[in-house]
Amino acid sequence: LDIEDWLFYYRNADFILTDSFHGTCFAIIFKKPFISIANTRRGDKRFVSLLKELGLLERLVYDPARIGQDKTLFQDIDYEKVYRILDEKAAFSREWLRQALLAPKPKASDLFRTVDGKINETTQQILRLQKLIYDQGQQLERLNRLLEKKEGNP
Repeated sequence: LDIEDWLFYYRNADFILTDSFHGTCFAIIFKKPFISIANTRRGDKRFVSLLKELGLLERLVYDPARIGQDKTLFQDIDYEKVYRILDEKAAFSREWLRQALLAPKPKASDLFRTVDGKINETTQQILRLQKLIYDQGQQLERLNRLLEKKEGNP
């Protein structure tokens, strides 16, 4: 099918049964009753994530045999509630994006100073660790000499 035909059939469907994530998304966009069949080989995490966020996780089945047995899968979907959630998520995303775009951007020189500061800080930590290791080595040598004297070895 051409994409236009595919969308036409989705928009005009009475019910959608799909194992496609995009098919699930279009069922929601067109406010259609649907059942999604999870395909663990192609990945079910995005199905779970989307449907859980929208309160529609019960529409996801892992065993297609369940479809004929579970009448709750055919209950109406409260799309007002679903779209309230979608609207809230979209508003949050738009605000996050707006804040990110309007936030003052650091100058390259500021970034350089920050990175340079981190390098200096890390260098100082390395030098302190090297001194600590050296001091421990010196103490170990002194202990070995004391043990040798105690055992009678010159």
